[in-house]
Parts: sequence; C-alpha cells; structure tokens
Amino acid sequence: MKRSFFISRNLSESSLLLNFLKDNEWEVHCQSLIKIEPVNFNIETGTDWIFISSSNGARILLESYSPPINTKIGVVGEATGKAVKQFGFEPAFIGTSGDMEKVGPA
Repeated sequence: MKRSFFISRNLSESSLLLNFLKDNEWEVHCQSLIKIEPVNFNIETGTDWIFISSSNGARILLESYSPPINTKIGVVGEATGKAVKQFGFEPAFIGTSGDMEKVGPA
C-alpha cells in the first residue's frame, strides 16, 4: 500500500516538497481548504497609514485600490512586503514576525 500525504494548500508542480514526496513514493494530495475573495470596503480620504497583514491581502487590495502617494503602507513581514512591491509601492514599515502581538507595538 502506498503511503499518502495531504497538504492543505495548492502546490505548483515545481514545489520542492511535492517533488521530494513523489520521488520517495508518497501519494500526495494538495488542496487549499480556504477560499480567499475580496469583500467590499471603503478607505477614508486622508488615511495616513494602511497596514496589510498578508500577501493575499496585498494582492486583493492593490488590484482594486491605489493608495495616494502620501499614504504610508505597513506590512506584517517580508513576504507581504514583497507582494506590495510587486504593485510598485515601497512599504514604510516591515514587521519582523508573523506574531501580531510583537508587530503591533512596533
């Protein structure tokens, strides 16, 4: 009987983990268990800061909204910062932890 492995996210065929498991004769099932979709929102004119806590959040926000030049963008960590930069914005703050208890005060 073949060993099986479930990963609760979608992985590309080039994933190192996916290829390692397949090379070692594991049957691998990859499927995201969450659905990420935009919700309606309004950002008040004159907002000084926008804080983005995930790469998906950055993508969803910046696909439909372009912050004014004087609005600063803060992000929870490097991956979210990279997502923001892909839309041409430079984060004014990049947290060093996914732990919001630590990032919030910073």
